[in-house]
Amino acid sequence: MLASKYITILNILLFSLSIISCKKGDQNSQWNADELVPLIKTSVNLYDLSNYDELNPDSSGALMLTFSNSLFKFSLDSLVSIPDTAISERIDTLIFVSFAPGFSVDLAQNQETMLKIGNTELVEAIINSGSIDVTIKSTFSEPTIVSYELSSATKNGNKLVISESIPAGSVSSPSVISASYNLSNYYLDLKGLNGNSYNTLVAQISAMVDPSGDTLVSQLNDYIEISYTFNNIQPKYARGYFGDDSYSNLGREEFHFLSNFTGGDIDIESLNMNFEIINGAGVDIQIDVNTISMSNIEIGRTSVLNSIALANSLNIDRAQETGVASPPIIASSYSIGLDNNNSNVDKLFEIIPNQIDYGFDLQINPFGHISSHNDFIYKDFGIEVLLDMEIPMSVATNEFTLSDTVEFDMGEKTIDDRYLIIDGFIHLYAYNWYPFTATTQLYLLDESYAIIDSILVENSIVEAGILDNYNVVVSPKRSKISGVINTAKIDALYNARYIKTDFTLTTPDYPDYVQVYDYYKIDMTLVGDFNYVIDPNE
Repeated sequence: MLASKYITILNILLFSLSIISCKKGDQNSQWNADELVPLIKTSVNLYDLSNYDELNPDSSGALMLTFSNSLFKFSLDSLVSIPDTAISERIDTLIFVSFAPGFSVDLAQNQETMLKIGNTELVEAIINSGSIDVTIKSTFSEPTIVSYELSSATKNGNKLVISESIPAGSVSSPSVISASYNLSNYYLDLKGLNGNSYNTLVAQISAMVDPSGDTLVSQLNDYIEISYTFNNIQPKYARGYFGDDSYSNLGREEFHFLSNFTGGDIDIESLNMNFEIINGAGVDIQIDVNTISMSNIEIGRTSVLNSIALANSLNIDRAQETGVASPPIIASSYSIGLDNNNSNVDKLFEIIPNQIDYGFDLQINPFGHISSHNDFIYKDFGIEVLLDMEIPMSVATNEFTLSDTVEFDMGEKTIDDRYLIIDGFIHLYAYNWYPFTATTQLYLLDESYAIIDSILVENSIVEAGILDNYNVVVSPKRSKISGVINTAKIDALYNARYIKTDFTLTTPDYPDYVQVYDYYKIDMTLVGDFNYVIDPNE
């Protein structure tokens, strides 16, 4: 972005006024004064024309634009999801059985419960976050201590045991208590009692008459009911068989490639684009690239990528575990290089896109269940599609418009009504290091960026820099362009809040390519040469 380095004319005119006011003469006379007032001084280079920091010179100073972006990520949350699950166990007791205080009875041993997790068959997982919410309901006439041991869940070698004391109740008015337990960092063994199942929890339920209470005699229809709900379970690791589901991914990203260029034609000599598919999950995957297109929505142009390299399905091997904590996996990757020889990739960028649209189909385990429940995935490691580009700034341009806008403020029109600009000129001094000739215009804009007026003569020329035999600029060319300031333009100057600069560029010997170097720039100074009136009697 051009730096806004305008200087208000206020202080300059005040200084001039103080000098002229000291002159002797007819106190009823007025004088015309002529002053040069610097308005804007700035420098423009290609670094200002891109929103990316990845514009860097090579060893010769030739500029290269590099870009890297993640088009989409497919994480553990997408591949393995343990839904909120509610489970209820009711244990009815025998009637007229006495239980002494402190007596404990096993209500359920090795209780197996299968979680419903879609097509996923989990054999083990480590919980990153989530909870188990437990509600215990009892009709026993004496206080009871109920224990629920989830044998499948362990942390630091200890099983998850939920033990709650529940007051006395009755069949007509059961006693109810609720509690929530954090499951973070618990390991879940979901292989069941025999070790050959999946998605299966094993639990034990027991009850003890409160040692401080009286003898409990169970009555008709007495029961204990335990309801527990797994909430917001997010694993940090999971193993099993993740199914063979397919996923479609449509996406759109903003893509401000040289966003300050508008209109005209640009031809890029060469461009290298690389799609890299990184598989950090323990599943084989297959990806189909359905569409990739780039659009310039401001001018209504779209270019669709065509390449034989993307015509067939892409198979990517599963990641491999390392057996250590960091990193736990070694991802596999697959790269597709696109250039002018195997695609029309350069055409996508010659419309100066500001939006990219893409569509991918992803299938996991395309060859079926071949891992014996050894698919795996870790938090922070998933499936990702990356887009990388290298674009040498060797281009040919024809009537290609570069625009930029800076803040502007002329200050107050008068100082105690003692001076008034009546006419003059605005001069643009440009020292051009670029190998482009340019027609230029300066526009005055109001606070809503609407054009109020223009300043320079139409089709004013900024000459290209002086080239050597290799089309490299060795020195800048100075151009001076002037615009007449009349009454209407004076009004526009004071009402303006921004100045917009348009440069319409054409490379020499178009369509030959010209390399742009890091020292190329245009140094510009905008100067007001104003006539104004001073009345010493005011």
